[in-house]
Amino acid sequence: MTINYREALANMRLRRLGADAVTAKYELYETKKTDVATRYTLGAMQQVDPEYTRVSVEEGNRVSSQLDAGLSVSVSFEYQGSVPLNTHIKSVSDIDLLVIHEGFFIYDTKGVKAPRYKGGYESLPTVRELRKECETVLTEAYPAAEVDVNGAISISLSGGSFRRKVDVVPANWYDTIAYQLYEHKHLREIYVLDKYTLEQRKNSPFIFMHQIHQKDKITQGGTKKVIRLLKNVKNDCYREIELSTYDITSLVWHMPNEKLNLSTESELGLLANVQKYLDLLCRNKEYTKGLDTPDGSRKIIDSDEKFEWLSELSFEVNEMTAAVYKEIFPIEFLFDQNLSRVTEKLMEARV
Repeated sequence: MTINYREALANMRLRRLGADAVTAKYELYETKKTDVATRYTLGAMQQVDPEYTRVSVEEGNRVSSQLDAGLSVSVSFEYQGSVPLNTHIKSVSDIDLLVIHEGFFIYDTKGVKAPRYKGGYESLPTVRELRKECETVLTEAYPAAEVDVNGAISISLSGGSFRRKVDVVPANWYDTIAYQLYEHKHLREIYVLDKYTLEQRKNSPFIFMHQIHQKDKITQGGTKKVIRLLKNVKNDCYREIELSTYDITSLVWHMPNEKLNLSTESELGLLANVQKYLDLLCRNKEYTKGLDTPDGSRKIIDSDEKFEWLSELSFEVNEMTAAVYKEIFPIEFLFDQNLSRVTEKLMEARV
């Protein structure tokens, strides 16, 4: 069974507006004189109201202020994930707060600055101590909230006076070869600690976000619209699609810029173009399994199971494309349901 668009529209409104869904004014996509599949498609592309996003950031800032005052070591704070990328699809999205130890960093010994760097702290015990201290500060500061210190990578805060869930991730800097050469912040990486295995894992959130922001700028917002669209499809369909937000975002990053750079009046063309793009990926398994994430850390579709999930996502987008075409061009739909010509017609649609 594919998406029930009338039900999905109601669910999407609830996601986007939260507790305000009953009383809030209609959003622009809801006022379009179109039927349910088309309205859902247009709405699924739009950003969450900036006011709701602001609240998420405020809650993160609230926690960072508490940590800044309570920790015995110097730290800096950064955000990662869908909220700072503005690709989140929920008004009450969680926010990920990185707490980065500023007393030391580790580095690639092959970098140009490596010979001038001096030794100092031992990374593992120092970040382990930072994790313990974060747990203590947050538990004492928010007695009425649920402070979950059992996560391997993060400390989660929710309930009580929190309007959003905040995940706190202790970390330390890692100066890559590229960062040592150019000193651009997005080229700097971090290591996060697994509380239980005591392993430190390298992450590249800043280059990942930089790549998506740059592509979205080039495509005049089309990149993030398509990311949100696919995330909503995954959320509302009845199929098992276990591709992560990271996977979906990475796949869209490989989509040609000219297929994403469409005007606001031509947003249905984005649906047509992503339908053709996903179909291409599904018909070229070897090519698709060779695609890297924007930070170069791994292959996106790194298992046969993921490829099957991609196929399921592609199927849902095919069905959505046909449903929108039927609503916009009902007469043509009666005589021609060839998907390639359907997408051509949607490129012409203005809504």
